[in-house]
Amino acid sequence: MIFDPAGTIKHDVFIEQDDVLYGVTPSVLEFYTRAHARKTHHVVIQDLDVSPEIAERAL
Repeated sequence: MIFDPAGTIKHDVFIEQDDVLYGVTPSVLEFYTRAHARKTHHVVIQDLDVSPEIAERAL
């Protein structure tokens, strides 16, 4: 999932709800990163491994 407060990316592969993108695949992540990274904006990716139980609570 991706937190996207700007809400500028729309795609039929994932679901957007309350500024969070769900169902993000590696190819969507690459598209998202390339769409946002430019000279005036940089992208910071933070990976966090959590247990399935914690992930379910977060959703």
